[in-house]
Amino acid sequence: MYSRDSTVTAITALYKHLIKHPYLDASALLFPPPTGWTTLDETALRAIGKTETVIDLLRHLPYLDGKGSGHMIAYETIPVDFTVDATALIETISEFPIPGHCVYITDGSGREGYRLIIDTEEGVLSCLTFQR
Repeated sequence: MYSRDSTVTAITALYKHLIKHPYLDASALLFPPPTGWTTLDETALRAIGKTETVIDLLRHLPYLDGKGSGHMIAYETIPVDFTVDATALIETISEFPIPGHCVYITDGSGREGYRLIIDTEEGVLSCLTFQR
């Protein structure tokens, strides 16, 4: 069963673990304000069919700073930061469409990259790899 708060807690724990690694600086982990991110491009997300539940989740997730640094959290695996200009990001992720109740939180930047997907109907995190 999906819970926004439980999902945010789990993703926060994952990111807190990742920033312990020497290649990521702790300052890369960004937390939303109490009311959620205001920089989320909700119009673009709705245009690709994302549900209000997904948009609400994205508004409250922490992100690893995606403002140009392209932090990798695993080989060819980049965390998705929906708080930056999301138009190009959404187009890239839309190359491999998923249902509106699901959302990528990582993007595989190459053949070996992983795409982590949160499913807000089932309350699960899935991992997919695709060859381009």
